[in-house]
Amino acid sequence: MLRLLVAAEPTPADTPDVLDHAGTLVQSIWTMELYPFGGAHLTLGKIVLALGGLVLAIMVALIFARWVSGVAKRRLSYDVGQRVMLERIVFFPLAALLVFTVLNWLAIPLTAFAFLGGALAIGVGFGAQTLINNFISGLILLTERQIRIGDIIEVGASTGIITHLGSRYSRLRKFDGVEVLIPNSLFLEKEVANWTLNDRQHRFDFTIGVDYGSDAKRVLEILEVCTREEPGVLADPAPAVFFESFGDSALVFRIYFWVEVGGAFDARAVGSNIRCRMDQRLREAGISIPFPQRDINLPGTVSVRLEK
Repeated sequence: MLRLLVAAEPTPADTPDVLDHAGTLVQSIWTMELYPFGGAHLTLGKIVLALGGLVLAIMVALIFARWVSGVAKRRLSYDVGQRVMLERIVFFPLAALLVFTVLNWLAIPLTAFAFLGGALAIGVGFGAQTLINNFISGLILLTERQIRIGDIIEVGASTGIITHLGSRYSRLRKFDGVEVLIPNSLFLEKEVANWTLNDRQHRFDFTIGVDYGSDAKRVLEILEVCTREEPGVLADPAPAVFFESFGDSALVFRIYFWVEVGGAFDARAVGSNIRCRMDQRLREAGISIPFPQRDINLPGTVSVRLEK
């Protein structure tokens, strides 16, 4: 004998009971205590609200940091690198403050993170000192604005162009294409030469010697003309050539010239062009650039015999 069991459809009167049961279940899960911390109660609902609050806090901190960066661009004329550094300096402290505010608002005790305390204390004590030092140094560099993206910097044994200013380190691109990461604290602890801080015009010089017996005034004229004809040499300040000294093997002249540095410019190319032009013009004028010479005086009588 077969029995056919047919489930009866819920009547409208049973629907409120089902909804009440579901609401009670959700509420019990939401208020379920996961782990007790003294007199505080950490529930699943607080964790969900905390996660949502953390996401909202990070978004607010990011929006505010970008707004500060925009204000710095309009009113303080900050470049891209300085604005990025400013965003990071504003974002991290503000995000940390908002996170602690959210946790306090939800009555989530910070002792919930006590298991991280030991490792955090060791990290701060041994590793974070340098991190904090570089972070504060980046803030000082941002405030003083003595180093900017595009500046030609000489720090330690490295010389190149600043391509990035970060909250912890800056990136220096040397003229050979190698990029060096320099901690921000190094800019405050070491002697730094900024070639383009206030003025991109810089003076360079080199020496050249000619044979004894050459017409010094004629040599001065040739060297000055060769220097002025180079396109990379500035007319103001004007280049100058001086008869510097009577050398061991030559009459020594020193040439001074000014160029405007910046970007991928290499002043060595200007100096090379000037030297090439001087060599050609001196040859045309019959003036030689001598090799080193020495006079040797021997006491007594010396007999010399030349053999083939």
